[in-house]
Amino acid sequence: MWILFAEPRVRASATGRSVGRYGQLVSGVTGIVTARSSNGFWFQDPSPDSSDATSEGLFAFTSSTPAVSVGDAVVVSGRVSEFRPGGASGATNLTTTEITGPSVSVRSSGNPLPPPTVVGTGGRVPPTEVIEDDATGDVETSGVFDPALDGIDFYESLEGMRVQLNDAVAVGPSNVENLDPTDPQSKFDELAGLIVSNLRAPDIVAVEEIQDDNGPTDNGVVDADVTFAKLIGAIQAAGGPTYDFRQINPVNDQDGGEPGGNIRVGLLFRTDRGLAFIDRPGGTSTAATTVVGSGAATQLSFSPGRIDPTNSAFNNSRKPLAAELSFNGHHLFVIANHFNSKGGDQPLYGHFQPPARVTEAQRNQQAQVVHDFVASLETADPDANAIVLGDLNDFEFSTALATLKSGLLHDLIETLPQSERYTYDFEGNSQTLDHVLLSDALFELPFSYDAVHVNSEFATQASDHDPQVVRVTLKPLYDFSGFFQPVDNLPVVNSVSAGRAVPVKFSLSGDKGLGIFVPGYPKSTQIACDSTAPVDGIETTVSADSSGLQYDPATDTYTYVWKTDKAWARTCRQLVLRLDDGTFHRADFLLTK
Repeated sequence: MWILFAEPRVRASATGRSVGRYGQLVSGVTGIVTARSSNGFWFQDPSPDSSDATSEGLFAFTSSTPAVSVGDAVVVSGRVSEFRPGGASGATNLTTTEITGPSVSVRSSGNPLPPPTVVGTGGRVPPTEVIEDDATGDVETSGVFDPALDGIDFYESLEGMRVQLNDAVAVGPSNVENLDPTDPQSKFDELAGLIVSNLRAPDIVAVEEIQDDNGPTDNGVVDADVTFAKLIGAIQAAGGPTYDFRQINPVNDQDGGEPGGNIRVGLLFRTDRGLAFIDRPGGTSTAATTVVGSGAATQLSFSPGRIDPTNSAFNNSRKPLAAELSFNGHHLFVIANHFNSKGGDQPLYGHFQPPARVTEAQRNQQAQVVHDFVASLETADPDANAIVLGDLNDFEFSTALATLKSGLLHDLIETLPQSERYTYDFEGNSQTLDHVLLSDALFELPFSYDAVHVNSEFATQASDHDPQVVRVTLKPLYDFSGFFQPVDNLPVVNSVSAGRAVPVKFSLSGDKGLGIFVPGYPKSTQIACDSTAPVDGIETTVSADSSGLQYDPATDTYTYVWKTDKAWARTCRQLVLRLDDGTFHRADFLLTK
């Protein structure tokens, strides 16, 4: 955050990246304490100015536990400083502005916190294409501070402030490394802190290596209710939300891992944001869930349910857990995984070169099983919102990941710069073992993703794996009731002369603006002509040189003029509209000469 101080308030500079009072002493800076850490606190002006370019928040570095509470109205004096995190290896990190050596006076307590700035739907919309386009080299010494157009400046303008992300469902995997109730409370607390503070309490957390209620004691116990309850309680104690959980107990001593521990995957899910778990009873340790139904009625036979648990691919290994959930009216399919480990492969710096990787064959088989399950899901519903995630114990360029993706899924670790693609450290090699993959339907929507490096590169670890988190925007569904005439809805095929422009009309119950389509849509693809489908001619066409969208407030009607191509004569095509609420709407056409 680049700031100019104008006592008694703190403001971000809207004219450049210079710090107006860097190194100077300031006094009488007021605000409400919004959060605390072990070495300082954040405070924010409750009476913001009208400029989006100026941050209203600031960090006071006390160097020890601060003697203030959230909700305190404070007056702070001290020296203006810029802190660059990361130590010697953080030379490329941006700085954060803070007041050091502060003198703090509490005027009152229990004050309401300043309302968060809404980011996304209904609030400030971050730049989606440009990170920085006017700096030359060092952004701290060149370029124009432009939070409206530059992504880096947008988030700088919010530094230290409370924010609220609208209509985003967050999902992330977390390996909790053989967690059981006999572990010290400090391990539960540390894992909970990572979920709450570093992952920002995702809506859904896929957890791996949850052990049974007595850990490595091998006495036939397979239940893990106590383990889950203890982790959920620690999350609440860390200031997080209330989670519920779903899992399926394994057959005793059949899923690998520490002997007697009965590790398994499970799902934590929040209960306070409109997310709902869809329970379909019948799932057991040996009963396979399957895909039933089609289209919007596609569902799992069991939710939660295990995927092909008796398949030899999962011998002495964890079985994938599939589940259905809903959020903002959207139907989600989540598949949590923990593929077999690399234990048994020859070491990288071992006696034999190249090392034999004997564990790969089983992972490839596991990847094929999960891929085929997702394929059955997308065959039933090509628009299925599927998330496949977890500790896959292999690299993004491996055969296992190629098999798993194979025309269906997108591995989000591949969206990161090469230098950030790791979730694990083995013999000094940073590598990716944990993954989040999205189906086409979700990958086309706006999302933010990161591998959160809180374990792998540190000597002190809550787990040996780094967690990840993805936030996918799932807006509330529009009220779309179908296409209006002259276009007939499926299963009718609309007949029209190739080269004509078709007025495709519909309503969303109000003006939602003209930016209602997901980028790349509407689009049409050639399909096989169905001779058994009813055919109805398009009664009305229009003259147009290109396609375009209009809205008529008088009739509350959107009209997308679809310009067909004369070269499409004697073919059938499907026109696909994808709205930015994530939904698909289709109409079939027979193009005549």
